[in-house]
Amino acid sequence: MRGALAGLVAGGRGAQGRARDAAPPGDDRRPAAEARHGGRCGDDHERRNEFTHGTSAGASTAAPRHTLTLTGAGGEELRRRLREADEVDISDENRWFTVLAFLRHLPSATEQAQVLRRRLSFLAEPSSFFYEGERPLGAESFDDPFRRGLLRIARATSEAELDWLAATLKELEAS
Repeated sequence: MRGALAGLVAGGRGAQGRARDAAPPGDDRRPAAEARHGGRCGDDHERRNEFTHGTSAGASTAAPRHTLTLTGAGGEELRRRLREADEVDISDENRWFTVLAFLRHLPSATEQAQVLRRRLSFLAEPSSFFYEGERPLGAESFDDPFRRGLLRIARATSEAELDWLAATLKELEAS
């Protein structure tokens, strides 16, 4: 099982899963990745009864709509993955956004706050896109306006997230 939260949420389906689902009924051709893995990427989760897969008609001429619905076992697995989010889930911005999208499913404010504190701890570490040896370089270190812009935008984003984390942790701890 992949440690990534997104693996459960997406059911392991990427473009390969969509390609198979879009095949006409009776068409047994499988995308190359599926053939290599012996089945759809999400089959392990389905076998463990973590979600069900459904299809419904799309709006007017749209392709069929595919839905994944978590079962009780799937909900438990989702909550476990949220509680035990791996370091990449905490440090990678895209994976962090996936964690945030589902964090409300943890039943207690204490558990939610623990996950947010892990992100806060990660953000407290000095970092940059650019380094001189082991020392992170700030926007002030560059004459290049584009690198300065990149670092200023990243700094503003981090400051906004830190403000949000502080306010949200305060709310969670008060509840």
